[in-house]
Amino acid sequence: MLKIYIYGAGTYGQAVRNLLREKVDIVGFTDSNSEKYNNRLDGLAIFSPNCLEAEDYDYVIIASMYALEIHKALESIKRLQQRPHKIIDANDAIQLILLYCMAGKQTAVDVSTHSCDLHASIYSVATMYKDIGQRNKYVQLISNLAKFCHKDSAFFALHQKLLQSQANCEKKLIDDHLQQQSLEKLEYNRKKAHEALIGNEQERPESILFIAVGLAAGYFIAQSLCKRLGMHYGSFTNHVYPGGTIIFEALLKFLKQGSVSHTHADPSDNNIGFLRAASVRRLIVHFRDPRSAVLSFTHHVGVSSDPARVWYYHPLMNIPQTFFTQKFAWQLDYMIEHYLPICMDWISGWDTIYQSGEFDMLITTFEAFKTNSTAFFTKILKHYDIPLDRFSPAKLPEKQGDYYLRKGALTEWRERCTKEQIKKIMNQIPDDYYARFNWPTE
Repeated sequence: MLKIYIYGAGTYGQAVRNLLREKVDIVGFTDSNSEKYNNRLDGLAIFSPNCLEAEDYDYVIIASMYALEIHKALESIKRLQQRPHKIIDANDAIQLILLYCMAGKQTAVDVSTHSCDLHASIYSVATMYKDIGQRNKYVQLISNLAKFCHKDSAFFALHQKLLQSQANCEKKLIDDHLQQQSLEKLEYNRKKAHEALIGNEQERPESILFIAVGLAAGYFIAQSLCKRLGMHYGSFTNHVYPGGTIIFEALLKFLKQGSVSHTHADPSDNNIGFLRAASVRRLIVHFRDPRSAVLSFTHHVGVSSDPARVWYYHPLMNIPQTFFTQKFAWQLDYMIEHYLPICMDWISGWDTIYQSGEFDMLITTFEAFKTNSTAFFTKILKHYDIPLDRFSPAKLPEKQGDYYLRKGALTEWRERCTKEQIKKIMNQIPDDYYARFNWPTE
C-alpha cells in the first residue's frame, strides 16, 4: 500500500485520514505546531515536518487552509525538492481524486478504464468536503463534474446524486436560518425600542449585490464602488461562470458585512430561492450587448496561457484542448455556437426575474457605464438610497491583469466579426432588447 503522511493535525487532517483509511497506509501526521509533537491524533503519532527528510514514504498530503505557505515550506526539504509531485494539496479535488483512484494499485491509473473507481472517489471526496464544512469546494466539484455528464451516464447519475445531497443540505440551512430569523426579529424589535429611548447609533451600510454577465467590467465597477464608498469587497458564489452558484452561508455573511459584491450568479431556481430566503430586497444585474460579450469572452479564453485555469473557472463550457491553438475566427465561431446561447439564457433569465417585480432590481449595462460613468454610478447610488456626497473622488482601481486586457470599445464587433457571425448573434437577441438597453440595431 502507498505510504502517506498527512500535513495538518486537525479536523481537516482527520477527514482526509478517514477518506483514505482503508486504501493507503497513513504513517502519521506532521504539523508545524511544536506543541502537538509526541502527541497522537486518531491513534497516530504527530511528528515534526523534519521527519519528511528521512522517512520512507510515497506522498505527503497537505490538509490545511494554509496550503500555499506549507507547500513553499515543504519545497525546502531536500527529499521533496526533486519530487514535487509527491506533495498533494487536499484542497485540490482533482489531485485527491486521482490519489484515491491510484491507492492500492501502486501505478498511475487510466481513469477511462477505472470509471467505477473514479465515480466512487469523486463521491467520497465531495462528501468529505461537505462534512467538514468546505461547501465552496463541494459546489465547485459539482460544477466541474457537470461537463462530463453528457459523456457518461454514470457521471450523470453521480452528478444528480451530489446535487440532491447539496439541495438537502441547503434546505436544512434555509429552515435553520428562517427559524433563527424569527428569533433575530424579536431581538431586532427589542433593540429598536431601546434605541428610541437612547438614540440610534450609526448603522452599517446595506450590502450592494452586483451580479454581472461575464466580461462586462463587473470587477472594475465593484472595486470602484468599494474605493469610493469606503466599503469592503465580498462574494458569495463558487466563482464559476457560467454556472455561478450561490453559497447560502456566504450570502448570509455577506449581507451582514455592508460590502459590495461582484458575482456571475445564474438566475437559477436555487439561486433565486437563496436570495428569497435571505430576505434580499435590492440588487443590481449588469448586462452587456451579446455581440460584444461573445467577442470579449472569446478573446479572454483564447489568449489564456493556462488552459487548466480556463477549465477550472468555466467548466460548463467544455472547451476542447484544440481551441487554444486555433485562429481567432475559428474560436469566435465556436463561442457563437457554445457560449452565446448560455449568455442569452443568463440575460433573459435575469430579465424575466426583473419583469416579475419580486425584487427591487436595477438593470445596468456595460454600454451605459462606458458612455457616461458618472450617470451610471449615480443610478446605483440612488437605487440604494446612498447620498451622492458620500461617493468620494478617490482614485479608481487600475486596469491591469487578466481582468482588463482589452479596451472594451462598444462596437468593436463590427470590425472583428464577419457579417455572417453578426447575423447569427443578432438572430438570438430579442427585438425589444435593442431599445430597452440602448444597443445598436446594426
